[in-house]
Amino acid sequence: MTTRLTFTPGNHTYWLADSAGKRQRIPSVSALKKTLHTFDNDTWKAGQIADAITDDWDTIAALPPTSRQAAMQSAGLRRLAVAREFGTAVHAYAAQLWTGEAVEVPDEYRGHVQSLADWWGNQGIRPVAAESLCWADDDGFGAGPMAGTLDLIIDHPAYGRGILDLKTWRPGSSGAPRGEEWCFQLAAYAAMETLVQDGEDTPFPRIHWVGVLHVGPGGVRLFKASSTDWGRARLQVEAARVLKTLTKPKMEEIA
Repeated sequence: MTTRLTFTPGNHTYWLADSAGKRQRIPSVSALKKTLHTFDNDTWKAGQIADAITDDWDTIAALPPTSRQAAMQSAGLRRLAVAREFGTAVHAYAAQLWTGEAVEVPDEYRGHVQSLADWWGNQGIRPVAAESLCWADDDGFGAGPMAGTLDLIIDHPAYGRGILDLKTWRPGSSGAPRGEEWCFQLAAYAAMETLVQDGEDTPFPRIHWVGVLHVGPGGVRLFKASSTDWGRARLQVEAARVLKTLTKPKMEEIA
């Protein structure tokens, strides 16, 4: 069946059509995380900004005091943009690799993509879906619809079918990804009802585990969520779906 889901990349919005074809905007997994006010990228952003200021400190310190704030802000924004662009590019090359396409990689990304290719070739892994849209409808009990784009579903020879989120790291970074954030994200993907493949809606496969693939120029590390953490994150996802459907209370002036 042709998919009911439409994605608008420009403003990163998802739209779900009903049986009559009428479209409704539905929240993304990222929007659900913000609903709980407990998951964000503030720590990562602060680290990127601090790194940028440290690297440019000699130049910033030489400026008049009134110019330093603007210079620090500019340096931080540039660093954030570069980091996001780098991660997006590695994701794109990874998607080509997973689907068996020929990959021509610029030198800047070669170390990361080669690490991923080496890991992939040595693990006996079969890809099921890559860079795929997915969605869940209103469950009828208060939890509203949601949608997202997952990085990868695989069949692992030791763990079975799982969902992986790809994270990139560069020399000098802190190491392991923040578990509380990615566990929520992956639990949301695992709770989806429908997977979009080749423009068609298909039943979402049964998932046995979720994890993060941490890819760097010197190798790849796999982080797997425990069943307990995954279960807790699933409850948080359901809570966020319910909260997202609630109408904001309004005060009525009576006197």
